[in-house]
Amino acid sequence: MAKDIRWLTTANAADMACCDQKTIRRAVRSGYLRAAQEAHGDLRFLESWIDEWLSNQLLPENDSDLSIDATSLRRQLALR
Repeated sequence: MAKDIRWLTTANAADMACCDQKTIRRAVRSGYLRAAQEAHGDLRFLESWIDEWLSNQLLPENDSDLSIDATSLRRQLALR
């Protein structure tokens, strides 16, 4: 059976990334974070898009050998 896709709201995405909703919206406007927009304007996110955005925030541009596990990162941030 196919895995159900779970869309996140801006609030869910902010909780997942341990940041404010304004940070999420700013990242979307700047083109750093992917988002789908509903007909009435609300943004929706896939978990993988948040993980990718978080990983890109930590990786140096010139070091392709460095690998970050976004799930572990989220857990560590939540503990702070």
